[in-house]
Amino acid sequence: MTEWLWSLAVLTLFYLAVQLSLRGRSAEDIDEATQLPFADDPYLQQRMRWQASHERERRKERR
Repeated sequence: MTEWLWSLAVLTLFYLAVQLSLRGRSAEDIDEATQLPFADDPYLQQRMRWQASHERERRKERR
């Protein structure tokens, strides 16, 4: 039982730490950060930028 309680406490602390870390970030900042792994491949970088720009346009249309 104690081990289960510790696991729950660690999971809760991890969740709170991630939420606090991402609190001040905009959607564009997060989109840009997700593209970093593709920065060394020009084709994938271009495709990810194209997809991100279309996502931003869709979000603006929904508003």
